[in-house]
Amino acid sequence: MRIDYRGHACVKLTSRTGEELLLDPFEPEGFDGRMRYGPIEDRPDYVATTHDHADHAAVGSVPGCPEILPSDPEVNAGAFRIRRVEFDHDEYDGRRFGGSVDVLVIEVDEKTVVHGADIGQSPPPSIDPILRHPDIFLVPVGGLYTIGAGQAVEWCVRLAPGCVVPIHYKTDRCDLPIDGPETFLQFVASNQSGSADGDADVATIRAEGFGFDVAPLTPSVHRSESLR
Repeated sequence: MRIDYRGHACVKLTSRTGEELLLDPFEPEGFDGRMRYGPIEDRPDYVATTHDHADHAAVGSVPGCPEILPSDPEVNAGAFRIRRVEFDHDEYDGRRFGGSVDVLVIEVDEKTVVHGADIGQSPPPSIDPILRHPDIFLVPVGGLYTIGAGQAVEWCVRLAPGCVVPIHYKTDRCDLPIDGPETFLQFVASNQSGSADGDADVATIRAEGFGFDVAPLTPSVHRSESLR
């Protein structure tokens, strides 16, 4: 299984057989130009979205003729099994930023990937068991519209993933009033030991004090930086 990060919350998963699942496609030049990511060039087999906001559900911007997967509690699509767990978009029961979001639990190639969507609340006292111990946790870290760095660490500790990939943060092509990944990375920096994972195209950080690896991926529509 391969992961390619396209920016914001958009991620492409590719199975070992070459099937592609695109998650949360954004609207190019969205938010009146404040998101300067260009068009998505991938032609995936399937597209899944976590909620219906334009920066996560611009399915019309995806080229080709992908199958748009329904938001059913469980869907099987080729090599992918997708389950959903609903959470609030913010700490005010969704009243601030528009309702709820679905955190996606995706199984492919004997791996489990959890996509944190626009989750905006701290982890509840009881966590659905299907969320725990994923191989990879794609966690939003930018704050304001989602959880920020501190809550992201809380979620990582509670879910106990093998590897964490920060998503949904400010970059030089995103002018939204959110943070970059630096604050989150600083949280884990004091507990880290740098290492290069031989199965990855990017350097990973071992957050010894938390028990998980962190793999920052550079968002790129035209050039893939990937985690295998």
